[in-house]
Amino acid sequence: QLGYIDQNEETNQYFATMKPLQIGYYCLNRRQFLSTFYPYVLMYLRRFRCAVSLSVFSNNEVVVAYSAIGGASTVVDSNSIIGLTSSIYAASSGRILLASLTDDAVRELLSSVPLTPFTEQTPHSVDEIIQSLSQVRCSGFCRLDGERYYGFSTISFPLYDITKHLVGTLDFAMPTSEIDSTMTNDTIAEIMDTLSRVQLSCN
Repeated sequence: QLGYIDQNEETNQYFATMKPLQIGYYCLNRRQFLSTFYPYVLMYLRRFRCAVSLSVFSNNEVVVAYSAIGGASTVVDSNSIIGLTSSIYAASSGRILLASLTDDAVRELLSSVPLTPFTEQTPHSVDEIIQSLSQVRCSGFCRLDGERYYGFSTISFPLYDITKHLVGTLDFAMPTSEIDSTMTNDTIAEIMDTLSRVQLSCN
């Protein structure tokens, strides 16, 4: 009656209508997350012409809130569809979330997660993942090379609300052969400075 499901008259099977998308948008845009950070996705998409996405954190999960592809040499990842959960251990966005936790909390969280390797670069143990978090905590961002796809790198920057609470990440994916020339130290510092000035609502 509310219009969220419909029924195929020939098979009698039920299916979701498009109406749940309305709820989905409001969930992903909670506290104006999408409307606040989308302009930066568009800006960097035009500037770098690579895959750019937004991830949001929910109950120690990484959920893709928005994704866009720019340029020809990019990753088309079926796991980057809006609303799906991304890897918490083999994605730079997930590593940002893990770095915000204590080592003990990381061990507890990953104890129930199968550490399936995507490439030979994917960490195979909790200790390896925890060891990698030191660099993330020190630098304030996370770059992974070839852990998800051969020849591709991802780099994620943390996003905070006005109280400095971690709420998500801005993510880039590009060929490893291009990332050093694109994401120079000056560029990374500029991106981090820009994002630090963004004010996300706490409501």
